[in-house]
Amino acid sequence: MKSILIFTYTDREKSPFLPIWISYYSKIANSKLVILYRNEKPNISKDQLDKVDLINVSHFFNKDNNAKFVPTNDLFIDYQHEFLLTYDVVIYSDNDEFIIHNNINEILNKDFDQCLVTTGVEIVQNVPYENPFNFQKKINDQRKFMVKSAWYNKPLIVNKKTQWVAGKHNFNKFKNYVDGLYLIHLGKICLSLSKELIEETRILYPQHKFHADFDSHYKNQFNNPNHKDQPMIEIPIEIKTLIDKIL
Repeated sequence: MKSILIFTYTDREKSPFLPIWISYYSKIANSKLVILYRNEKPNISKDQLDKVDLINVSHFFNKDNNAKFVPTNDLFIDYQHEFLLTYDVVIYSDNDEFIIHNNINEILNKDFDQCLVTTGVEIVQNVPYENPFNFQKKINDQRKFMVKSAWYNKPLIVNKKTQWVAGKHNFNKFKNYVDGLYLIHLGKICLSLSKELIEETRILYPQHKFHADFDSHYKNQFNNPNHKDQPMIEIPIEIKTLIDKIL
């Protein structure tokens, strides 16, 4: 069985998705989880803390990029290359991104050429018909709609050194898609939560010009019945089954 390293990054003490990220990825066989964090250690429960290694990357930032809420991409590539010295497969995902397949352990243990590419799906709130998201309840009990998003077709699973672009959005460069291998993005699952996180980001990184036109940005992100010019569709049974593996 291959050894697998899965890592993510957080720039704040509290992340609503991080406990779900740990819970989900810790179930992948023969895997090690690493959280790169900046400044404040993430506030997670002791039992989850036992499942991860925490690496403070604050030293990585110079004066210029310290004001940015997204670090320069070299940070992620450097750690990817370092982890590949020890592990057979390295996976990165933001803590609101879940790489999932009905047979994920089998997929990860098969031979593949450099990387595997996900098919992107965003679970979205159908404003104003769905309530704010409750992290104590199942996703499928609260959200009925999704958007197909090529933005999340990402080469996040690698077994050789791979030069990720910013955001890991290597469009059209890699074609190694696997049928049924999805990246399910939860970052836009709740309008009020997204607004809260954006405002927190503005406070943490006041020099970063992040979504200057706030109201217009969120009108576009959560527009009903379309989402970023893609149709909002009912979540099919196949994807609902996968979502149940997350929360």
